[in-house]
Amino acid sequence: MLRTGNIYLPRGVEDGLRVSIMSRHTDNRGKIPDPRIVEGVSFDIHRPELAPLGKTVGRYYRGEVGFDGLADEYRDRLENDPASMAGVEELIRLANYRDVTVLCKEPTDEAHLCHRSVLADYCRQLDPNLAVWIA
Repeated sequence: MLRTGNIYLPRGVEDGLRVSIMSRHTDNRGKIPDPRIVEGVSFDIHRPELAPLGKTVGRYYRGEVGFDGLADEYRDRLENDPASMAGVEELIRLANYRDVTVLCKEPTDEAHLCHRSVLADYCRQLDPNLAVWIA
């Protein structure tokens, strides 16, 4: 099963392998490492190739594009960047035989406005048999 979640929430037994899909683990200003995000505690594997490009995220947070624009640009990266596509394929393979949770810092109640939901939907599109739970 492929799940989505917030990297700040404690590890749950249902999480399985916790995969950070953030470009980097910095504070909200993007300047210094976020001390709350610790490899081996907050996440098991970091896959920055599954994050949106920084310029895309920047335009979204500046209000230059809405979430639909961010989602379109992110899907384009997932489909056309070889490293991103390889990461998607690996994620699907893993999630078909064990629980995997993809993580970023957007709050759980805003999962529908987060790239982790776009990634989960894209994985389900590529493999309609993949069980997906978005939070």
